[in-house]
Amino acid sequence: MPSKTNTHSKVVFLTQANSLLGSGHLMRCIALAQACEKARIAPVFALDKNSLIFAKQNPLFDYPVYLMDEQQGSQKSLEKLAQYCNQQTIGYLFIDGYNFNLEFRQQLFKALRQYACNCQLISIDDNAEQAKMFTDWILNPSTDINAIPDYSKIAPGAKLMAGHHYRLLRKEFSQQQILPLDKRSEIIITMGGTDPFSYSVKVLNLLAQLNLTAPVRCIVANGFEDKTQLIAQIEKLPSNFSYTVAPQNMAAIFANAKLAISAAGTAQFELYAMQTPAILIILADNQYRNTQNAAQDGWAKVLDFRQTFDSDKMTRAIQECLNETTLLHMQSKIQPGSAEGAKNVINTLLNGK
Repeated sequence: MPSKTNTHSKVVFLTQANSLLGSGHLMRCIALAQACEKARIAPVFALDKNSLIFAKQNPLFDYPVYLMDEQQGSQKSLEKLAQYCNQQTIGYLFIDGYNFNLEFRQQLFKALRQYACNCQLISIDDNAEQAKMFTDWILNPSTDINAIPDYSKIAPGAKLMAGHHYRLLRKEFSQQQILPLDKRSEIIITMGGTDPFSYSVKVLNLLAQLNLTAPVRCIVANGFEDKTQLIAQIEKLPSNFSYTVAPQNMAAIFANAKLAISAAGTAQFELYAMQTPAILIILADNQYRNTQNAAQDGWAKVLDFRQTFDSDKMTRAIQECLNETTLLHMQSKIQPGSAEGAKNVINTLLNGK
């Protein structure tokens, strides 16, 4: 265990979360915050007002907050954040979010160099789509180890952490016992933190039409805008259909699922860690690249529903996955491994690699 005299005793996570952006960036920062706490490093979240309101709906969020100015992209706002980092002896500032554009990141990097030279900037990235990156470190937790993007031209000199060794999973996933498939019974539906297209109810209705006897559970996050209506509809379905609102331990739920129908965000890495076969639904452009690895590996069926929900394709995928032989084959494609990527990130930083 790291010593109590860590050089960098505090870390800041600059991220965003709301009904449009979802909660994926927030959740993986929470995974890193948990690893920080275990290493005796104090985490602080830098959030704008709307993101803070959204984060407080999450039962896992209980961290100190640096409230960003209303004009959080202004030079003055970023200088204030950098000055805070200097005053609080912040060792690292993680930035995670697609809404932080190139100009914002350049100004932040410049402000840290000017006002907090001992604070290193770590950019969490998934697809290497930016024209240039101003950062000290790049953390890509989503890429396959054999398909790591070439960052050398867009971020020369930046240190890199990438691949499955750095998957950002919360501590519950490293503590959860993995169950064999014949000990599992549930079909889980989870559409992330917001379900922006209300796909949960569409999947539920299709499953109801199949007259299943297996238990079906829908995960309802507090960020769902139609939460009340969704719950009311689930309560009208047959008795084997149920729901759970904002569960605190998704690892236990995934570990008991024989099949998950899930949005193709960070949940895909959680499902992989729990060795749970899945139907992954692409909802956003940034999910496409890394979800293809799941399809190629064979442990998940991938449906691209960015434009529209295709009931026929979903029904066929479900029917294929209801076959026990198919599920066993899908699960056999999952390589058992560590769920301690967040811990590995912190250890890499502490070791100065």
